[in-house]
Amino acid sequence: MSATPHNGHSNSFSALLEILDPQRFCRGVPVLKEHLNKILIRRLKSDIRELSGGFPKREVVPIEIDGLPQDAPELVLPKLLNDYRIAREERLASEDKFQRIAGGLVIGCLQKRLLSSIDAFAKTLAVHRNTLEKSINESKELLKITKSDVDDLNKMTSGIEFEDEIDKIDEEHIQEEEHSEAGLHERIIQATSASTDARLVDSRRALEQELLMVDEMIQIAQGSRHDKDKRIKFIIQWIETDMCAGLTTSNATKWNERRLLIFTEYEDTRRWIERH
Repeated sequence: MSATPHNGHSNSFSALLEILDPQRFCRGVPVLKEHLNKILIRRLKSDIRELSGGFPKREVVPIEIDGLPQDAPELVLPKLLNDYRIAREERLASEDKFQRIAGGLVIGCLQKRLLSSIDAFAKTLAVHRNTLEKSINESKELLKITKSDVDDLNKMTSGIEFEDEIDKIDEEHIQEEEHSEAGLHERIIQATSASTDARLVDSRRALEQELLMVDEMIQIAQGSRHDKDKRIKFIIQWIETDMCAGLTTSNATKWNERRLLIFTEYEDTRRWIERH
């Protein structure tokens, strides 16, 4: 079989087991523990290392990056985004379940993009801002979702915890599109529109205030999105120390045989790292 994990759904697990033994297992049929125990062999890297070696021990070492000034974008933007989250949750508290779910999707996406890089965050925040402004201007024509759509969604998600709803709505579709910037931004547009109702005066005032908060974040993000943050500076220093001494000066030596892998969730962040 494969060491690659499946997506966590029982149907996917039974489908994998069906490939291994179609007599005992069938896609979509619950897996019986007594059947699973007869065919399951679990070997961890530690087991194989003990028998024959071959796997180096993985050491997870967190790198604490401190000493940032209080006005550093890496510190200011998370605080502003959290203030924005609180303001949106207060506005959506009296709205229906669908709008609250959509609002949670917007904030969750923005948080992930900001943690990835300010460059990625700036792009997505601009898409969110344009949709927010358009929704305010359109006012009564803003929501494209009918009441029947909302009722259907409420029936589908009744009895499920709110946090679970955010995770499970159109889950496979979200997973397919999240790693594509175009797909992700389409989701942001849809979720922003669905969580923005400016038909009431009070709602419109709150939305206009939210727009000002977004503009403040955009100004900071746009001004620093192309800069090296302290993580990038740390990586460059690590490369010079461990892979090519003198890399940032004119006295660079030859590259050694060491290799560095950097994992990013988004292509925008990969390009940003590559440029630096």
